Amino acid sequence: MVETRFERAVQLEAGYVSEGKEKRRFLKARLHVEEWTRAQQAYRKLRGKHVSGKPRTATRDLRRDSRKAFDRSRQSLAEASRQVIPRGVISAVERMIELLELPPGWNSYNARPITKENVNFAFNLLGRIMRHDTPAPNVVPMVRGGVQLEWHTRGINLEISIYSPGEVSFFAEDVRGGNPTEGELDLAALTQWVDRLSM
Repeated sequence: MVETRFERAVQLEAGYVSEGKEKRRFLKARLHVEEWTRAQQAYRKLRGKHVSGKPRTATRDLRRDSRKAFDRSRQSLAEASRQVIPRGVISAVERMIELLELPPGWNSYNARPITKENVNFAFNLLGRIMRHDTPAPNVVPMVRGGVQLEWHTRGINLEISIYSPGEVSFFAEDVRGGNPTEGELDLAALTQWVDRLSM
């Protein structure tokens, strides 16, 4: 059971986990699972055998060590699984990868191809502002090689325009009332708007 969850966590790591804290957590979980496996193997090997004339003490110690290692591995895996990127981000990234394949002039005029820098920036931005229950944004290519991320749900219109990593703007409004917000990249404001459309 644990090894199956561990293998699943490693697959998630390989496919969808960004560098940094999340990767370190998965590596830590891997070490704990390996430690638990070694303790279990030692316990099975010595079970029923006399060790240093104290069979029960040795078996009890091995069982205790095995349980501690198991608990650490389970805790590490649970912590690592909470750090997995939200499903909405994964859907958006799949769409952005498709956009990277657009040729120059994809709009029948002089549109530039979508740049990897803009896609990477969009991916990192979504990873920072989206929650696990946030719906996936619509991903729209821009003629200057940028990416626009759009949500039109739950009475909220939110559009993030990424012209380049250094030139990002957003527009947000609640159609039920209130003043629309518009300006340059502001993570705190964006996070609040994403929270509102995630509820």
